[in-house]
Amino acid sequence: GRVQALALEAGPLHGNFARQRYDQPALEALLARAGQADLPGAMRALFGGEPVNFTEQRAALHVALRGLPIDTPVARQAHADATAARARMAELVQRLAATDVTDVISVGIGGSDLGPRLVVDALAQPGARFRLHFASNADGAAVQQLLATLDPGRTAAILVSKSFGTQETLLNGGIVRGWLGEHAGRDGGRVFAVSANVERAVEFGVEQDNILPMWDWVGGRYSLWSAVGFPIALAIGMD
Repeated sequence: GRVQALALEAGPLHGNFARQRYDQPALEALLARAGQADLPGAMRALFGGEPVNFTEQRAALHVALRGLPIDTPVARQAHADATAARARMAELVQRLAATDVTDVISVGIGGSDLGPRLVVDALAQPGARFRLHFASNADGAAVQQLLATLDPGRTAAILVSKSFGTQETLLNGGIVRGWLGEHAGRDGGRVFAVSANVERAVEFGVEQDNILPMWDWVGGRYSLWSAVGFPIALAIGMD
């Protein structure tokens, strides 16, 4: 009876754990321990926007990027902010689609790079409107090799950094921005940014209208559904 007893369904997903190395008493002990630790209360705190990141005294509301998890004022505002940012992102996708840009370089590191890179590698199709390229290596030779394969007149760049103080991103971003300006006289408004620090992005030289927001309650590894997903929207379509 393990196949029936150690299985569950959630929406269209069916999970079968019959081959895992535990039995029914072990599962019951695990669930009892979760009850003792008040796991449901911890989940409500997470989904409601309480500061569950104790080291930084922050919420971890990445769940609000995908829907309104619990209707609290904090979660409601986070979801509204995420929805507004996604609408702005859709406008920028349309704006770029109306230009002659064919290639987009996404500059980031860690969670600002790995998630979008994974999704684009997995889901992008040949012949898509934009070709996406990712630059994260702090060795300047890597980005220079990439630029040698691209036409600056048909290239745009997205700099992704929550703090806009990440040295690797600023290094590569500066190289790409200089390359675009050198060949076009100016970057022509083709440098975009995703950041929680809009002021620093403007100081770097990104036009205000080209900056999409993120927030301190989004950890990089969970940020695909935020504006960090801008490269994904360009690669596979906003829908």
